[in-house]
Amino acid sequence: MTTNPTGTVMAAAAIPGGVHVSTDSGATWTATTLDTGAIWISLDMTADGTRMIAVALNGAMVMSTDRGATWAPIDAAFNAGGSSISYESVTMSQDGTRIVAADLSGNLYVSADGTSATPTFTTVPVAGAAFRAVDSSADGSVVVAVSQNRDAHLSTNGGTTFAPLTVTVDGAAVTDNWYRVAVSPDGNTIVVAGNTDYAGPTSTGVYVSRDRGTTWVRGLAAAGTYTSLDTSQNGDIIVVTRSGAGEVLLSTNGGTSFAPITVPEGETNWRAAAITSDAGRLLLAAGTFFSQTGRVYLSSGSVVGE
Repeated sequence: MTTNPTGTVMAAAAIPGGVHVSTDSGATWTATTLDTGAIWISLDMTADGTRMIAVALNGAMVMSTDRGATWAPIDAAFNAGGSSISYESVTMSQDGTRIVAADLSGNLYVSADGTSATPTFTTVPVAGAAFRAVDSSADGSVVVAVSQNRDAHLSTNGGTTFAPLTVTVDGAAVTDNWYRVAVSPDGNTIVVAGNTDYAGPTSTGVYVSRDRGTTWVRGLAAAGTYTSLDTSQNGDIIVVTRSGAGEVLLSTNGGTSFAPITVPEGETNWRAAAITSDAGRLLLAAGTFFSQTGRVYLSSGSVVGE
């Protein structure tokens, strides 16, 4: 699930069920031509919503240049048959030039010419990693990729190089099996969380840095099945979702603390969230992979104070 900064263009993926797009601030949605049987696991778009990118688990990386009306693969040079890569996540700068995708095999696929007719990619293998998520700043210069093998990696040059990123609180390194990451559009705030659905000490809470990973706080000190994270432009507002008997939590103080917000009655399996840059609109998705009909919800106004 993703939205452009103003909330005028939105996209959501169902597993299964394909990708749906709204170009009228969520009032109506249109199914795209993408394969409804594929596992479209991650989406992103440019600031105006014209360019969209999607990746499928054990599938392809595809691009649209017309707000989701048509799509074409952009990874044929390194993804034989469009089905050899276990993609987990993708991020794109707001001008579309920078793209970084991540897979479960520990590879990052980096492009600095995303707006060209055929973007070129450099494969960056990271030994021992099994990436679950990647996110970037609005300009694409700050990129963070997190792995379920307890490691995280930071780039401050658009993905040209990455360095290990250690989450440390009170002098002790946190060894969660990281599952989700969010980078604020201004590139200063980083939010990471694990997920207890996976083996090992996978989740001890939600961790937030306001200085690009130099210092950290544990804003939410609870293990959980964290499924998505997103932030406002400067990271002051952070939204977190949990699945299962989960909830949607909001921080209005840059991650120092979180509190549940009121959500539609009867929904507990929250899978994804996307927030506009000004925190004026919140987009939520609920459902269970392959077994429960998914639903998309859009807040009627600012999420601050709800």
